[in-house]
Amino acid sequence: MSTVQVTITGGQSCAVPWFSGMNAQQALEGAFNTINNSGAFTFAIQYYGTNLGYLVTMIDNLYESPSSSDKPYYYWEFFLNNVPASTGIDGVSLQ
Repeated sequence: MSTVQVTITGGQSCAVPWFSGMNAQQALEGAFNTINNSGAFTFAIQYYGTNLGYLVTMIDNLYESPSSSDKPYYYWEFFLNNVPASTGIDGVSLQ
């Protein structure tokens, strides 16, 4: 069985079963179900329309800052194979 590795920098990492047509959101949901411990791993997503799709707004209770005037400014960046993704987690198919 093929797997995909979901890694949160500074946090959890786990392999989840891969299936044809799987997107990054489904991999993140699979990681949540595999870890099966909301005290060890949580995330939140928000929909930003068809151009961007779903973006991660929180992982392990660390939320994005609402504006760049907040110091320090936090945001989540989605990398696929060490390259920043150009769309949301629902718009990236994993192979």
